[in-house]
Amino acid sequence: MSETTFQVSETADSVKISISGNKFKDFDVKRFRECFQERPEGTKYTLDFANLRFADSSFLGGLLYLLAHNDSQNDPTLIEIINCSEQVKSSLDMIMFDKFFTFR
Repeated sequence: MSETTFQVSETADSVKISISGNKFKDFDVKRFRECFQERPEGTKYTLDFANLRFADSSFLGGLLYLLAHNDSQNDPTLIEIINCSEQVKSSLDMIMFDKFFTFR
């Protein structure tokens, strides 16, 4: 799996974005933003990283775009991250993203 793919599914009260690929690259940020940019502030998101193997600074920047767009810096329950690999989780922990997201 070389290209990063994004699958979006919606329920009445939340949006799930599943991200798959070996590495989230800088040109994937635009496609990731398209998954949420038309949705209203305060939307509840679940980000499924089950098939994401590596995340670099571009990926972290994409998550910051989501935080800013959703105005959820003060409410980590609005964005939940599930099925996160240890490698990706350790990158997020290192920069204290656990303060902004809920991990499950």
